Amino acid sequence: MARIAFLQHILLENLGVMAISSVLKEHGHVVDVFCLEEEDSFYESVMNFKPDIVACSLCIGEQEDVLAILREIKKINKDILTLIGGAFTLVFPEIVNEDCIDLMCVGDGELACLEILNRLDKKENFFNIPGIWFKKNGQVEKNTAIAYVNNIEHLPSFDRDIYFKKYEKLRKLETKPFILSRGCPFRCSYCYTNWINQFYRDGGGTHFRLYSPQKLIAELLYVKDKYGLKWARFQDATFNVKLEQVREFLKLYIEKKLPGFIIYARVEDISEEYIALLKKAGCDKLVIGIQTGNETLRKELLNRNMSNKQIIAACQLLKKYQIRIGADIIFGWPGETMDNAYETINLCRQLDLDDINSNVLVPYPKTQIGNYCLDNNYLKDIITYKNAGSTADSNNSLIKQDNIRQLINLDKLCYLLIRFPNLKWLVNLLIKLPPNRIFLIIKDVPSIRRNLKYEVKNTKDSFIYIMHYLKLVMKR
Repeated sequence: MARIAFLQHILLENLGVMAISSVLKEHGHVVDVFCLEEEDSFYESVMNFKPDIVACSLCIGEQEDVLAILREIKKINKDILTLIGGAFTLVFPEIVNEDCIDLMCVGDGELACLEILNRLDKKENFFNIPGIWFKKNGQVEKNTAIAYVNNIEHLPSFDRDIYFKKYEKLRKLETKPFILSRGCPFRCSYCYTNWINQFYRDGGGTHFRLYSPQKLIAELLYVKDKYGLKWARFQDATFNVKLEQVREFLKLYIEKKLPGFIIYARVEDISEEYIALLKKAGCDKLVIGIQTGNETLRKELLNRNMSNKQIIAACQLLKKYQIRIGADIIFGWPGETMDNAYETINLCRQLDLDDINSNVLVPYPKTQIGNYCLDNNYLKDIITYKNAGSTADSNNSLIKQDNIRQLINLDKLCYLLIRFPNLKWLVNLLIKLPPNRIFLIIKDVPSIRRNLKYEVKNTKDSFIYIMHYLKLVMKR
C-alpha cells in the first residue's frame, strides 16, 4: 500500500490531517505526521519513513515555511511526490506553479487523497480526480471540478492517534479541538469563506455541513477516555447555525458529563434559553465577532447585520450566566478613521470582555472587501500567494491610507487601552511610532497569560513555553 507523510512546521493538531488520515488508514494505506519544530532530525525522519508522497495542509501565513520544507524534500529526493491542500489552494491556486509542488487538492481532501494513493498503488495517472491539479511534462493539468464529500457523516472519526501517540506535548494539552460542522453559511465581506461557499455551490454542493451530535459525542468520549480531556474547544466558525442540532448535542453533552468547553457564535440567534442550556452543558467561554464598533461600517462594508444593541444584550446574558466572553475585532478597514477605531475600543470596554483577539485586516483576493479595496484604490499592491504571508504577521498592511500605521499599532495596544482607559494619552503618542516587536509582545501578553493558565501544567513547561514564544517573536 502507498505511504504518505504529512509535514508541518508548527506543532498543532490539524483537524484536516486527522480527517484525511482516518480515511487513508481505513483503506490500508500507511500514514504518519512529522513536525519540523519537534523532530531532532526532521528530514532524516521523513526519509526513513520512505514515503511515496509528502503532503502539507496549507493555511494563509504558512506558505513560506511549507515551500521551504517541500524544496528541501525535492533536493533530497526529487522522485518523492509533493502534495498541498487546505483553504489556501482555493484562494491562491497559482501556488501550484512552484517547482517543488507536484499535486494540489482543491476542496475536501479525504476522498481525493484516497484516490491519489490508490492510483499510486496501481501505477495509474491522476487524470479526472475531482479537485486534483497535477503536473505532466512541466504543465499543470487542472481538474476544475471541486473535491467534495457530500455526506461527512459517513467518514470515519478523526485520527487523533496520529498526533497523540507520537507527540507527548499534544497528548498532554488539557484543551483539545473538535468540530460539529464544516464551513460557514454567512457572507461577511472580508472572509474568503464567502467566496469558497460560492465555489462549492457552483460545484453542486454546499460548504456548510454538519456531523451528527451522536458522532461528535462518541469522538469526545474516545478522546476523554484514552488521552484525557479537561476542556474542549469547538472550532466551528459559528456554533449556533443549526439550533435544533446544537440543542440535541448539548443535551447529550450534559448526559455524558463531558468537560467545560469554548465556542464561537453569532449574537443574532443568542437567546436566554440557549445561553442557559450552554451554561448547564458546561460552556466556559463564548467568542463573538464584533470586528468594529461602528455600526455603519459593520453593516455596509462588512455585511454583518448586527447592531451594537444586539451585541450588548447578548453579552449581558452571558454575564448573567457567568460565561466568559471573548471577542474578535479588526483594525485597518478601508476608510476607517481613528474615531471609528476608538468606537471599537469603547464598545469592547462597555462589554467588559474577558478576552480579546484583535487583528489587522487582510483584504484577501476574491472577497468582497478585496474587490472593494481594488476598485477604490485602497491597495498598495495586489495580494498574491507570495506576499500574503507578509500581511498575516499584523505588523504590515497592504491597505493604503494615511492612518494605517496608527491603526496597525492600535491593534497591538488595544487591550492595554481597553483595560486602562486613562492611558489613552500615552497610546495616542505610541501609535505614531513605527510598528515594532515591543508592541507585538504587549499584544501577546493576554494570550500568554491564558495559555499559561489553561495549557501549561507545571513550572518547567511554563519556562519551555516562554522560551519558545521568545524564539518565535525574534523571527517576526
